[in-house]
Amino acid sequence: MKLRIGSNTVQVLVFNTVIAKSLGLMFQYNQDAFFVFGKPVNYAIHTWFCFQQLHLLFLDHNMRVIEQTHLNPWQIYKPINTYHYLVELTTRIPIKKNQQIRMKKMERHF
Repeated sequence: MKLRIGSNTVQVLVFNTVIAKSLGLMFQYNQDAFFVFGKPVNYAIHTWFCFQQLHLLFLDHNMRVIEQTHLNPWQIYKPINTYHYLVELTTRIPIKKNQQIRMKKMERHF
């Protein structure tokens, strides 16, 4: 899936199952992720076994940025706000609070 973040388009892996959300980007390199939660959550995020820095964007139900942080490997972060979606990026993209993230339609090739 592709996300439109500001003026950037990012290809992300979608994590929407319990196991996928539990593992996240552990042991993966140069991947960006989009986590889908069915309800507001406030889970702590860690970068154990993530051998790269991650830029985290916490989104509300309208996919607006409500909080963001940057984590180095082996750190833990507990968000202040509850969130519905989480974006983990391997590169820092400038974005403002309340800015909306958009899903970009995928092109179909037959």
